[in-house]
Amino acid sequence: MRLYPHSSLSKSTNTAPVPSCPSHGSALRIMPGNDTSVEVFHKWSQSFGDVMCLNVMGNRIVILSSLEAATDLLEKRGSNYADRPSFPIYERLGWKYSLVFMPYGPYFRKLRKMLQHPFEKDKVARFRSIQEQETSVMLHSFLTKPEQMFDHAHRYTIGLIMEITYDHRILSEDDSYLKMASSLLKILGDIARPSLLDLSPIFDKIPGWFPGAWHIEFIKEARPRILRYIQDPVAEVQEHISAGTAKPSFVSQQLEDFSREGPLTSKNLYDVSMVAHQIFSVFGGGSETSYHTITMFVACMLLNPDVQRKGQEEIDKVVGEGRLPDFTDRDSLPYVDCIVKEVMR
Repeated sequence: MRLYPHSSLSKSTNTAPVPSCPSHGSALRIMPGNDTSVEVFHKWSQSFGDVMCLNVMGNRIVILSSLEAATDLLEKRGSNYADRPSFPIYERLGWKYSLVFMPYGPYFRKLRKMLQHPFEKDKVARFRSIQEQETSVMLHSFLTKPEQMFDHAHRYTIGLIMEITYDHRILSEDDSYLKMASSLLKILGDIARPSLLDLSPIFDKIPGWFPGAWHIEFIKEARPRILRYIQDPVAEVQEHISAGTAKPSFVSQQLEDFSREGPLTSKNLYDVSMVAHQIFSVFGGGSETSYHTITMFVACMLLNPDVQRKGQEEIDKVVGEGRLPDFTDRDSLPYVDCIVKEVMR
């Protein structure tokens, strides 16, 4: 690993102006651990400046150690640095056109706009009834089978995403979509480790028995499943539209928007498939974040019974008995709202 100061950085000829990491500089042998990285990087910046480049096994990592440098590069000139590095194993698995890994450009901006539009602040309110419905199911499950609390929270987050995206409601633990999503999350967890592909594309051609070549068999087994997970739900929504039984969902809305422009073309369907692809791209992070937020809330209430008691008293006073609080009660529940915000923070 080598560290280079700002003065040695140069512009790339084929992407944005990024460090080229030339051959001179201070040789550093040990990458700091997560618990010490901030302190170590700060110490380095005092010697090498606010913008540094690490060359780690051929991969360049740029470190910005001041607000001025971060603002100048990421805000004022953000479009110059919006591109992403290559993630070979994700590309081999079929995620080449995921927003998370896609190179920045016109098609990236088109997909981002298609993905963001239904979830703008003034449009997400239409999902509230689904949230309340799924929340009621989860709370009932907590009461009837408290020993499976983590499973219930997991089902809630996956069910919410599936219903909003495809209008598919998960009604049992045997639901094919639930199994599909759980399998996808496992795949995402399994590939979150270094592979030989990160070093060179030549390692894509080596035999599976080669030391460290875990990715060969993994890609062969996982890629068909991932592509099926992306394509099958969209195809099912298309069938419902053709049969006149489709209900409002993210995918059906996209298909209907295209159909207003004329007969659906292969290009339109490809775009919708790519948008559905983006849903799966953010699915892992979105579902896991929501899942951990729920379980963190439970942990916080167990550790702070006084806070739980005050929150419950406020709900009893404002909402009363016979129903659960909903979004219309939020302004009348300031203490509970603060609890929610603190957990999310």
